[in-house]
Amino acid sequence: SSEVLNNVYWTTMAGARLLVTDGHASPDDFLVYCGYAGWSAGQLAGELDRGAWMMLQTSSGLVAEIKRTVDATHPERAGLDTWNMLVEKIGRELEASKS
Repeated sequence: SSEVLNNVYWTTMAGARLLVTDGHASPDDFLVYCGYAGWSAGQLAGELDRGAWMMLQTSSGLVAEIKRTVDATHPERAGLDTWNMLVEKIGRELEASKS
């Protein structure tokens, strides 16, 4: 696994299984994201230039908050509740940056 933030790591499914099997982690320690997103050359930069993406500075504390949100939510709503929490934070950051 590779540390991407303080105490937040990226790993593969095989790596996660090994960490659990070797006793270094439990299944509850992981958030699993599956999916695919792809852009043609220059497409993402263009979307960023147009303001099509909302960005939020992150930290291991925010990742822990996302995990708490996911853990406290019915699985069918976890993505929506996480999205709503993050959009609310982005709104607060935008308001703070205007003052």
